Amino acid sequence: EALYPGAYMVSEEVPAGYYATGAVEVGFPLDAGEDEEIDFLNAELAAVNGTKWLDLNGDGQFNQGEEGLEGVTIRLLDSEGEIIATVVTADDGSYTFDGLEAGSYTVEEIVPEGYTATSPVSVSFDLAPGEIEVVDFHNAQTEVAAQVITPADEGQGSQQTLPVTGFELTYLLMLIVAAILLGMALTSFGLVKLTR
Repeated sequence: EALYPGAYMVSEEVPAGYYATGAVEVGFPLDAGEDEEIDFLNAELAAVNGTKWLDLNGDGQFNQGEEGLEGVTIRLLDSEGEIIATVVTADDGSYTFDGLEAGSYTVEEIVPEGYTATSPVSVSFDLAPGEIEVVDFHNAQTEVAAQVITPADEGQGSQQTLPVTGFELTYLLMLIVAAILLGMALTSFGLVKLTR
């Protein structure tokens, strides 16, 4: 289209799924008979996704039969270590950060209470335009240790560790009760003999 001499501005509308790698708006003067060529540069947006797995055998990798963990916090950090996005894993343990420009990133997980990490909790990588990086995390359930009590031995000043519940405590209580009953029986027997 023929244009009159003057000052003009050309701009682009960046299409979905892309980002501008140069100016999206360019102003320029146009003289009579002059042709001006303006180029715009776009790159495809990148993404990172993955799954938070329940690691049943603690080997730090996915195995058949293992399921994803829901509700776990995953954070995305930029090259300066600043948090730029946070998501929570879906019911199948999956998460996604999309719409990312090329650059250096880090993804980290917040290990939930009752679990321990069996793979790195923080992974750094470089994203190229249009690249999809996959980063999985693996956690195993932490075994709950038996609660114990340590009653003081008043005669010795030492301590003896006993389980709060379980066979050992039950057996010990049975012995104590049996000793008390035996003592009561012997005492009653002695009193009967004395009265005779």
